[in-house]
Amino acid sequence: MQTLEELQTPIVQMLIEDGRPTYSMQLFSAYFRLLKESEYGQAILQRLTDDPRVKALEGNLVATGNIMSAVEPMYLAMWFIWCAKIRGEKAAQEALDQWLATDTHEIQNTLWVVGLELEQSVQLPNGISITHISELPDSDEKEDYLTVSRDRINAHQRRLPVCAITKTLAIKKFFGDGERERDAYFAEYHRHSQQLFDVAILLNALHGVVCVPYCHTSYVLEPQPLGYFGGRGNGSPLNDVSTDVWGKLALDSLPALTQLVASFESRIDRDKEKLRLILSRLSQAKRRSQAADKVLDLGIALEMLLLDEAKNDQISLLFRLRGSWLLGETLPDREKKYELLNSLYGARSAVAHNGSLPKKKKGDIHATNFQEVFPQYEALATDIAQKVIMHGWPNWKELVLGG
Repeated sequence: MQTLEELQTPIVQMLIEDGRPTYSMQLFSAYFRLLKESEYGQAILQRLTDDPRVKALEGNLVATGNIMSAVEPMYLAMWFIWCAKIRGEKAAQEALDQWLATDTHEIQNTLWVVGLELEQSVQLPNGISITHISELPDSDEKEDYLTVSRDRINAHQRRLPVCAITKTLAIKKFFGDGERERDAYFAEYHRHSQQLFDVAILLNALHGVVCVPYCHTSYVLEPQPLGYFGGRGNGSPLNDVSTDVWGKLALDSLPALTQLVASFESRIDRDKEKLRLILSRLSQAKRRSQAADKVLDLGIALEMLLLDEAKNDQISLLFRLRGSWLLGETLPDREKKYELLNSLYGARSAVAHNGSLPKKKKGDIHATNFQEVFPQYEALATDIAQKVIMHGWPNWKELVLGG
């Protein structure tokens, strides 16, 4: 019988030339031919088809993230040949035996993001990583985002992800016909995935950082079956306001991010939903190019942070007082923040009611000075968001009256 050493395996690489099939399609086509046209491939396929452990999985589905697919001997055989050529037959057999003997396997839940650059990959205490593209598994997404060619890039995005927010999960992999069991799995997977989206939105509460979800997927980690031959856990692009604004996550921001994540995770669901909306508006304010849009988004974010239950004619006053007392450490500092908030609220009201920024007036936001003054308002809103997330909403009455 033909041996593994005699098998002529093709070279499959990412980014080899424009117009080529995707990386996963190259792998699938190459190893499908080996499976069908070589003695070795046919022998491996027959052995796995006859394996009672594989037969026992007939009719079952295997989970790879947000999708489930049928357990097919053909895909296992293609994976085995690929793994054997790279790691040797013994290592491939050991990986297969372990996979068939256990009910879980490891996947990397992955949220690709735009707007964010890294000095280096970082690890958060809750097991989530922000990972540079060079350290992520080879995949169609990684190939697309690294390629110089723009042939397969969505037109609404000018730049593509250079990193992703990831978490390695040990998930149950085999599922039968029970809908309740599948529903429970997808609910748990969604819960883990929400953590990635929450880290993405919390990154916008850091100075100089923008983070927008771009594509959510998952990868089966090597050397486990089925890897490239079992598909990936759904990789649909996510639509949001695009960004030309990019910021780097500096290492000295990691303590603040760690505290933001820990504080957010401890909140009740109602608070989390509200904070997600606030941070979404703050993120959009950072990303938008039109002055009126930026003012509206920033104004809405700050109203949700500062006004809370306020429902009276003095909301403008409360807006200024609460924000200045929340952050101001001295009287001059509070006075400065009071005036910034007063100016921002006036601009937000003018846009909301009149459709444009107010006419030029000393000390206020207007079209001619917008690019110069807006970073001050953005920084103030970022500081307020950070404080509320880290420490919770204050007792406004005690804060303002207590000084």
